[in-house]
Amino acid sequence: MTFSLFLLLCATGSVSGSSLAPAYSLDSSWPIDKSLFVRTAQDFATAVDDRTRHVFVGLRGPGLASTGPVLVFDEHGAFLRSWGRETIGMIHGMRIVRLANGTARLWIADLGNSNGGHTLKLFSIDGELLETIGTPGKAGTGTKPIQFDQIADVAVDKDGNLYIVDGDGGLNNRLVKLDVARTLVWMVGGAKRGNSTGQFYIPHSVEIDPKINVVWVADRGNNRTQGFDLETGAFVVEWTCMRPFSPCHVRLDSTGNHYLVLDLNYAVLLTMPAPASREQISTCTIANRTPLGRNDSKPHAFSIDRTSGAIYVGKVGANVTEKYVPWNVEPAFVGPRGGDNGPSLLPCTSLSFVIVVILVAVVVRWHVNSRRRTRASKKRFDRLISIPEV
Repeated sequence: MTFSLFLLLCATGSVSGSSLAPAYSLDSSWPIDKSLFVRTAQDFATAVDDRTRHVFVGLRGPGLASTGPVLVFDEHGAFLRSWGRETIGMIHGMRIVRLANGTARLWIADLGNSNGGHTLKLFSIDGELLETIGTPGKAGTGTKPIQFDQIADVAVDKDGNLYIVDGDGGLNNRLVKLDVARTLVWMVGGAKRGNSTGQFYIPHSVEIDPKINVVWVADRGNNRTQGFDLETGAFVVEWTCMRPFSPCHVRLDSTGNHYLVLDLNYAVLLTMPAPASREQISTCTIANRTPLGRNDSKPHAFSIDRTSGAIYVGKVGANVTEKYVPWNVEPAFVGPRGGDNGPSLLPCTSLSFVIVVILVAVVVRWHVNSRRRTRASKKRFDRLISIPEV
């Protein structure tokens, strides 16, 4: 009875919260032509256009003779085009944004020394370079004008302000906010790395939660995420419940109710409930842990299709980008989920599965009780017929 009650609670959401945390499974049908991911080019970043469902994959390495560093696919995995050979040095982070008129733009963090690296670049979705922030080809720590070294990732708020993490092992370990005129609003951290609040050791990814006005930083070297106020940059909270995993990349999921946090070394995607308010922000929990293959595949970054909930993961160790779909969504072909990191999935991820298990449990319990009643009746009958006549 206890087991059946637990399953029923799962089905109604009473165990895992108000909504079920997503887990993901590999869609092995994507992309159609996997030879485009050559063995000598590493897949470092991805971005998804939510309207066209086109997926942008950022490559780097010596194997890009036949393509540019940006490959574009449709949602089904068909290759569409490539670009960026003359304008990009070394991709690290990518993000697609939409302007007020609906036009899509692609931000790319370029940490290379050639082709104007150590900069943040804005492109049209067809590859036209529209804007460059930073000192092209020159690493630095300055703020007037802004300079970068090993720039990692960018997030953009509704007003067009930029939140940039700068310091994937370079001169800087900082989070900076630039306004629409590209002038510095505030900065957290600096050149020196550290582990106190407001300090970083390899700030590797950044994400905005507009519901609570917090910007999150994946503080990779310190095995934590830190949250800061969007307006002032003031420290809000530190999350460490993901340890021993080390946050490499962080994004809000397609529902806006969970943070997805990626660990590179263990090839694991963590699902963490997002707080509904600032008052709940101190609660750090892991709702789910999805393995993303072998540890040496090194998943580095991912992006989310907010229509389907699918995620596209760039793996620098395996030299591939892979598509993962929510566990309760059936892709064209679902491949194996396992890996040497081991799965740890909620038993109630799929509602249909839970309902079937509940029905089976009820039938089994009814059958067991029925047999017990039959045996008891038979014993009483045997006793009656065995009474000797007087």
